[in-house]
Amino acid sequence: MFGETTLALRAWMREHGVARTTDDKTPEDHIGLMLALMSHLCRTQPESLDDYLCGHLLTWAPHYLEELAVAARHPFYRGLAELTRSTLLGIQDFRGLSVKLPRFYK
Repeated sequence: MFGETTLALRAWMREHGVARTTDDKTPEDHIGLMLALMSHLCRTQPESLDDYLCGHLLTWAPHYLEELAVAARHPFYRGLAELTRSTLLGIQDFRGLSVKLPRFYK
């Protein structure tokens, strides 16, 4: 929580004039906030979207959502994770984005 990736996202948001709109207890790199930020960028700064996706959201979200789908105890959450992952990967493919993935640990 509030580690290197959070700080990097904060810096990116500052550079792009994106203000935080939630409490300061939830890290900026919370999956829900990051999806909301993607939506915000689509509407207000579409030229920044690919940079955000490649540098922040797509570096970990598909992996996280895959793990979430496996761990989910209820089919609703499993389906939500699978749909969100599929959507993000579809956006990546459609936009022809190359994403450098970190090493993941379980």
